[in-house]
Formats: sequence, C-alpha cells, structure tokens
Amino acid sequence: MKKNTTKITMSLPQCTPEQVKIIAFADAALSNLPDKTSSTRSFVIFVKCGNKIAPLSWCSKKMERVAKTIIYAEGIALGKCLEEAVNLRESMIEALNCTNDPNMIPIIGITDSKSLWENIHSTSQASDIKLRREVASMRQQIELKEIKDVIWKPTQLQLADCLTKSTASPQSLLHVLDKGDFVIDL
Repeated sequence: MKKNTTKITMSLPQCTPEQVKIIAFADAALSNLPDKTSSTRSFVIFVKCGNKIAPLSWCSKKMERVAKTIIYAEGIALGKCLEEAVNLRESMIEALNCTNDPNMIPIIGITDSKSLWENIHSTSQASDIKLRREVASMRQQIELKEIKDVIWKPTQLQLADCLTKSTASPQSLLHVLDKGDFVIDL
C-alpha cells in the first residue's frame, strides 16, 4: 500500500540573535477522539527571522485532562505550547551563547480562540475556575516578560489547526514548511 507523501525541504533562516523571534501556534479540538470525551491539543513552534520561518517543535496528542469547554481546551493547548516555547528559547540562548535575557528572543503565542485571547487580555477573571488558572499563568508570563504577547488570528491563519482536526486543510502549514515564507502580521 502506497501512502500519499509530500516532499518538503526545510532550512533555517540566517540572521543575528537580535532578529530572532519564536512564533508559537496552539490549537485544540474538544471531544474529538473515539471515546467522545477526550480532546486533542496541538502546537507548532517556529523560529522567525524577517519573513522567513523554520519549525522548531510540534506536537499533536490527547489531552491529559478532560476539558468541558472548547475555551478550556484551547487554554490547556496554549499553556503547553508556551511552556515548550520558553524551553526552546532557553536552549537557543544557551546554544547561541547569548545573555539570558528573555527579551533577546521574544515569544509570540497565536490562538484562534477569540474568547481565550479576550480572557488573557482582560482585567476581569474567567468564569471557569480551571480556565482561570491557565489564563492567570499566561498573564503572568506576559507580565514577567517570559513571553512578549498572545495574539488572536482567525482559524484560516492557525497553522496548528490541521494537527487537531481531520477536516482542516494542511495546505497552509505545508506551504510554510516547504517555502519558509511567513506573511502573517504580528
């Protein structure tokens, strides 16, 4: 049996440490697994220099916890994604022999959940207690400058969408992986 495959060539962009950013896309799908209660979380994390990006890490897996709402599932996915992005930045800083200044390589998280983004950037607390903890953690990361920001982009610009949903097209992600072009305004 022959599988459909796509050949992709990837290369890292050349730039100075001051030009580097980490762009972290996170997504979730609620109760989409065969047991109808388990959810999937995914992320894809890129290093960006100018308009070129290259993948650093990606993940698509069953969530460790049952999520009752999509906003909570999105919060878990983004929280795990940002943890990975911070760890990757620390490794990059060490490998590049740079100062351990988190502003040196800013991290930008991207979600397609407008409700989650609004909760992160609001001064009021989330109504869901479990979501409240996820949001508080992300707010603290922004406040402490561990991450630069979390921004909202519509689903069609969410590169991690195809890692959680079988109905989502992988074409945008495949194009970015193949060409390294990044045209989303941050």
